[in-house]
Amino acid sequence: SGFQKNIGSPAGAQGPGQFMPGTWATWGYKVDDQGRKVGGAGEGNINSEADATMAMARLMCNNIATAERKKASGAWKGDTLQLALAAYNAGEGNVDNAGGVPPFAETQHYVEVIPASAKNFEAKV
Repeated sequence: SGFQKNIGSPAGAQGPGQFMPGTWATWGYKVDDQGRKVGGAGEGNINSEADATMAMARLMCNNIATAERKKASGAWKGDTLQLALAAYNAGEGNVDNAGGVPPFAETQHYVEVIPASAKNFEAKV
């Protein structure tokens, strides 16, 4: 999405975080100017950079913990960050079914391009 507001994907993902509506209902809280939750799940604005950023952070922390747990159990194999990103992009169920990063072209690309892009942002800080 390039972190753009009011944008959607053909699959139905919305906003700068490209959340599916069902995922937003769980993770999409309204946040105050300090990033603290100030409402219930799903009450945030899916097109708000602040609400979307904090929702992505909460979901990715959860995905990292899930990836570590599932790797320890042998259910998932691979790099923890790539597995967490794959769960964000393709859904945890698809990672479960594949036992790792699913063989979807979009997801394969996503787990490579996001860490590479992060390096560009790190250089600017």
